[in-house]
Amino acid sequence: MKKLYLITDYKGFFGSKYFDVPYRSGMDRELLASFFKSKGYEVVFLKPLMEELERQNLREGVIVFASHQDPGLFYKNYLEDLAVSLELAGYRVCPSSYLIRAHENKVFFGMISYFMGVPSLNSIKSSWYGAHEDFTAMAEGLKYPVIIKSAEGSMSRKVFLATGTKEAKLKTRNLMRTPDFFLKVRDMIRQIRHKGYTRESWRRKKILVQEYVPGLKNDYKVLVYGKKYYVIHRGINKDDFRASGQGLLSYRKDIPPAILDFAEECFAIFKAPQVSLDIGYDGESCFLFEAQYVCFGTYTIEKSPFYFIRGNGHWTCVEGNSCLEEEYARSIVEYIEQ
Repeated sequence: MKKLYLITDYKGFFGSKYFDVPYRSGMDRELLASFFKSKGYEVVFLKPLMEELERQNLREGVIVFASHQDPGLFYKNYLEDLAVSLELAGYRVCPSSYLIRAHENKVFFGMISYFMGVPSLNSIKSSWYGAHEDFTAMAEGLKYPVIIKSAEGSMSRKVFLATGTKEAKLKTRNLMRTPDFFLKVRDMIRQIRHKGYTRESWRRKKILVQEYVPGLKNDYKVLVYGKKYYVIHRGINKDDFRASGQGLLSYRKDIPPAILDFAEECFAIFKAPQVSLDIGYDGESCFLFEAQYVCFGTYTIEKSPFYFIRGNGHWTCVEGNSCLEEEYARSIVEYIEQ
């Protein structure tokens, strides 16, 4: 039987699940293992410890990561280090380590989207900055209004609309803060002691700046698990510009085919078993706001009463609820064997 090594977190949990039991415990490990077994794969759950990893012959299987979403992203960064190291050494990592790096890292995804030059990934003009001094130098040249996003965060947290240069500078000033009182005092002393010394920046949290798409009354959250597409319609409050976190959710069968076509196009760009896409549509064009390939919210698939699948050149809506663990296992196996 072929082997899969699923990397858990320090608690022994794997992946994310909206309706998990107990709370914040991830996917059901037994259920997940049973679905993989039915497809001819033996699952070994491993904590990311050298002492556990060195007892396994990791080269005989595929190493599957689900990332982690902890405050400060300290453990997520640790898992990312492991994924990059394994892939660099020639081990089979699923998904690719650069997609694990893109989790909770909107700036990195913005960079790879830009440099790949694929139109669907650049449907919205974006720029990124690593210091407030750099942003203020470029702020006058931006076309307002703009959306300003912290590199990390979900449910529209740390996302702001700026209508002009002054407002943008003020909001990024707070968003990019990296305070450290003792280092700041030390830096002031350096300035006194050393003539011509340029002080350090104390606003170095990276940000992504996106053009604002006016007139949208909703967007679409699209989860893709292999060949199956799960879509939820997210409304926007009258006095807001964000759809995420508003709670105005509905499942609709009359999804414009352009949304599904665009999601399919975005999904095909990177080699991955699943993806979560935030897509806007103004009746003519689609816009990709965000994408996550690991550890994304699963409410959409867990509550969806149907899914979409392409067949014979058109999209078909298939009735029925889905099991997260079953669809996760299926999409992983399809990805490995394709």
